[in-house]
Parts: sequence; structure tokens; C-alpha cells
Amino acid sequence: MQLSLGNAGRTLADGNTSWNYAAAPALDMWNQVIARIQLGRVLNSTVSVRSGDSFNSMAFSSTVFGRNFGSNTYAVTTYWYSGTTMTEADTLFNNAKFWDSYRGSLRFGQNGYLIADIQRVALHEFGHAIGLNHPDVMNSMVSNRYTLAPDDIHGAQYLYGARTPIASTASNIRWQNSFTGERQIWVMNGTVHATTVNLGTLSTQWNIVASADFNGDGKTDIVWQNSSTGPCVVWFMNGTARLSTAALPTVPRPWQIATASDFNGDGEPDLLLQTMATGQRAIWLMNRTRFVGVVNLGTVATPWKITGSGDFNGDGKADILWQNNATGQCGIWLMNGTQRIGIASLGTIPTVWNMVGTGDFNGDGKRDILWQNQITGQRAIWLMNATTRIGIVSLGIVPTQWNIRNY
Repeated sequence: MQLSLGNAGRTLADGNTSWNYAAAPALDMWNQVIARIQLGRVLNSTVSVRSGDSFNSMAFSSTVFGRNFGSNTYAVTTYWYSGTTMTEADTLFNNAKFWDSYRGSLRFGQNGYLIADIQRVALHEFGHAIGLNHPDVMNSMVSNRYTLAPDDIHGAQYLYGARTPIASTASNIRWQNSFTGERQIWVMNGTVHATTVNLGTLSTQWNIVASADFNGDGKTDIVWQNSSTGPCVVWFMNGTARLSTAALPTVPRPWQIATASDFNGDGEPDLLLQTMATGQRAIWLMNRTRFVGVVNLGTVATPWKITGSGDFNGDGKADILWQNNATGQCGIWLMNGTQRIGIASLGTIPTVWNMVGTGDFNGDGKRDILWQNQITGQRAIWLMNATTRIGIVSLGIVPTQWNIRNY
């Protein structure tokens, strides 16, 4: 699909600035349920939309190839056939309507007009592009539904077969409730929340502070620290199931574990520590759960906080993610082992948005960044290509007592 919707010229409600990136997750929703075809994409396509040009295209337009849109029509998908074979499907969005990108219930302007959500309308139109008619998302009227309904999935799978689930290489998202102590894992299918696994309820003094493979079994384990007394433990995991628990060295207060990555290249994850009281930062070199040495990273002004780690520039070395809580500045320390060799700026973000970890959510082998808005409860993923943001995926709104912990 040639996505030629262009830039929005403003920041949309879900954080995107491109209509193409806002609409693209709708392709993923269909791709995740069908087998015999997959909807590819060309983001920011320069192809001019023309009927009968053999390109499947999507763009804003004032007409439907010269014909007027209906007064209440937001988008139209047209088709070309060769015999009984569909050879082209083009989707045109009515540029006379007011558009945004958001999840949840429909939104309306002060005069009562609908603010159309580009992603849910795209989800509808992509259904037409693969040959479906109405209902449910495929109902002719836009509604509060912004995901596929069972009828939509069954219809698509009748035509194209059900996709066989495969082991996901994408990251999952870990949550904790700061009021109740509940802990959960969102199991992700790419950038889509597939299911939730409960990890139980713990004292709110215990915080998820890092995740990495600490016993060499290829599974991501979870590191916990007691914020009151300092003891640390690791849960050895098999996917979302805890197998056993092991003690880690106690971190002296007021030091806190910020993240875990292999910084010295020995194949074992190390612990990155910081203290916001003095701004000191240090790496604890580990041999599985055993402390073997320390590397001091010096002192960084305390508004700056380490918020995650991972290989952002593709050199095989773990880099360090930072955010300034006072100014909203964000950046990456590019590392060569335990030595900083450069800094990449990520710009300045409103301080109500907090970086809350990293992961590879779209399976492209690149580290992405998780965000949460501490006021509104909005959650989002920055899709990254090295140190450049290439897209934003909204995860919707979650009550603010739930905090993502993907450090």
C-alpha cells in the first residue's frame, strides 16, 4: 500500500506528526489475523494516486477521482479488476473533514462535528481493500470501535486463512500498580497488545528496575529492588511464568538500579546504577547474579535521569538513554563498552511525558522507546531507526496508577 497521506502539520492527539505513521498500524491489525496475503506498505510514498495505475494507494483528496464525496462520507475505497481478480484498490480520504488520530470513544468539536480518527477509518478501508463488506468495523458508520471485531476477523480468515501464531521476537511490556502493588505483563504482538498476564501482588516497596537474561537460558528475567531497604532479587522467567528467584547484591541507599545491559561485552548483563541525590552513575559488572567489579561513569546533573539502555546505533554495544526531568531534553549516550564515545540528541519533549524503557516492538531489530504521560495516562511507542524516530504508535490510555517498567 502506497501511503501518500503526508505530514499532519501539527502534533496529533496520539503524538504522531505524520498521517502515514498514524494510519500504518491499521495495516498491522489486519496482517496479524490473515495468512495468504499480507498488506505491505511504502511510508511517505511519492506515488501520485491515479485510478488504474496498478498501485494500491491511500491519500487525501477533495474528490473521488473527479466525483464528489457524499456529504457524510469520510473515505472511499475504489477497485480495479481483471476478470474476477482484483488488481488495484485505492483509498481516498475526504480532505474537507477534520481529522486527528486517537483511540477510544469518538471525539467531537465545539460545534458538534465529528473529529475523525485516521487510524480507525483506515482500518475500515483496509478491510474493503482485502475484499470485505459490512459489518462490524466494516459497518458503514464510524463508531467507538477502533479494533477488529470477531466478525471482521472471521470474514477475513474465511477468505485468506488464519495466520499461524509464531514466536514473537518483539518485546513485552511490564507494569506495576503504585497503589495496589499489582504487577502485570502485556504480551505484545508487534505493537499491538495481545493479552495480559498477571504476576500477582507484591508490596509497593518492591519495584521492577531492570530486565535481562541473567541465567543464560535465552529468556528475559526481571530484576526487583526494594526501594525502602535496598535488597535486590531476580526472578528467573520462562516467558511470563516465574521459575525461581535468586538474590542479587544489596544496593546501598540512596543508589538505585536504573537498567541492565551487557556493557563490557562478556555476554553477561551488567547493572547500571544511579543516585539522584548526588548525580553519581556507575556500572556494576556482573557474572550472572554475582558482582565482579564496578566502573564509575562520573557525576551528571541530577535533573538528568537514566531511563533505559540498549544498542541504538547498531554497533553491538549497549547505549544509555537519558531524560532531563526539568527541561524535557532527551538523549542517548553512545557507548563503546563502558566508555562514552558520543551523544545523540532526541530533542525536547514536554515534561509530562516520561521515558519508561525500551524494547524492539516492531521486530525490526532496532531499539524502540516507551513513553507514558503522567497526567493523562496516555502511553506510546517511539519506533526508532538507530537514533532517529520514524513513527509513533499509541498504546491508548491506562489509569495513571499503572506504571510501565521496561528499564
